[in-house]
Parts: sequence; structure tokens; C-alpha cells
Amino acid sequence: MATRTTTDSEDAESVLVERRFPRVLLYTVLTVGVYGFYWLYSVNTQLKLAYDEEYSPLWRTLGLLVPVYDLLVLWRISDTATEHVVEDQTGPVLFLLWVVFFPAAMYLIQDGINRKVAESAASA
Repeated sequence: MATRTTTDSEDAESVLVERRFPRVLLYTVLTVGVYGFYWLYSVNTQLKLAYDEEYSPLWRTLGLLVPVYDLLVLWRISDTATEHVVEDQTGPVLFLLWVVFFPAAMYLIQDGINRKVAESAASA
């Protein structure tokens, strides 16, 4: 079940969503990747709203469909995620995980979001 919380430093519109990673991976496999695109769009939207980033979540997600440009998009997603939610990895390591074994990158990002949600709930 998804749990929503607002971050302490932002307004009520910025929302992080807690999701269970096994479900994210299962839905991604069952839908042959379609849920993975939805999940990535959702994560991009959450990071944009919660941390006031300057990018379009839609274009960032659609950019993954363009060969070669998709690598730049994954680099930017990795950079944004390590800046805000993935605390135990660097951007280049997360990028390499996207390229080599994407479920590991998905796990690190969702786990980071889940930790932020838990921290916010504990401090409330």
C-alpha cells in the first residue's frame, strides 16, 4: 500500500510516496516494463515537487525512449536521486546500476524514498 507524506521543508503539494519494492518489480515484470515507466515518471514528479527541481518529469521519462539520449536521462535521474534520496551511493554508481542491472537502481531509489517517508512520519 502506498503511503504519502509531505516533507517538512516544503508546502503541502510536495509528496513522497512509499512503495514496497517487490511489488514495484513484480508489476514492472508483469506489465513488460510499462509500470516501470509509470514508476519512474512518478519518482521524477515526486523529486521535482519535494525538492523544487527544474525539469519536466514527463520529458525526462519520455527521453528514455530515445536511444543514446536515454543514457543522459539516466545520468540526470541518478544525479537527482543521489542528491536527495539515495544516501549510500554516488551518482556514477547509481548510473552504472541503471545500465547494468536496473532493478538494483530502482531498489536504491525506492528505498531512499521510503526512508524519507519514515523519517518524516517519525518527526511528525
